[in-house]
Amino acid sequence: MKKKFLAILVAIVAVQSMSAQLAFGLQAGANYSMLHWDNEKVASDDSGFGYTAGCLIEYIDPKISLGLDVSLLVSKENYKLIFHQLSKDTKIDRGDTFVKFPLHVKWKPTFVNNGTVFKPIFYTGPEFAFLLPFHKKEVSEERRFVMSSPVKWNIGIGAEFINHIEVKFQYGIGLNTLIKHENYVLSGNDNARAGHTTFTLSVGWLFR
Repeated sequence: MKKKFLAILVAIVAVQSMSAQLAFGLQAGANYSMLHWDNEKVASDDSGFGYTAGCLIEYIDPKISLGLDVSLLVSKENYKLIFHQLSKDTKIDRGDTFVKFPLHVKWKPTFVNNGTVFKPIFYTGPEFAFLLPFHKKEVSEERRFVMSSPVKWNIGIGAEFINHIEVKFQYGIGLNTLIKHENYVLSGNDNARAGHTTFTLSVGWLFR
């Protein structure tokens, strides 16, 4: 009986300890998207600002200040596509909405000075995104471009204040083709692909 009681007590303490290291949060911010075309004679772009918002779950081991950060985000990324032709350029404004799942390894060392706690933030990891289907393709008689769901590798820095507020700056490096452009009329040399990178500044609140 004593052994069972002791095992239950240990399990309760372990669960409480883990819950103390877990934090749920909300975050929102602005992003700046840039495209990179492999054939700039065919296409180029103007970069644009968008937004991102969502929730996160953080687990940090206090012994090593290291853990995981998993997020669910909705992100709008805006840019202007410019396709070059012999007569004139074709300009198309794009605003694509993605559902994103970043999975980051996060390091938050703790510094205490005169009772004030300051935690710098360093993180990195992959981000998987899914393009919402209501504007996945645009097709005309001469050309089409197809949007793909991007995969990125994120690198970020930031800081935590008063044990609740996170401010982060992130650089996302695209690992696959975001846009594939095909011209039905001209030759294959007039096709182009674009990858992209995104800068994001966000502010979050952690519930502990």
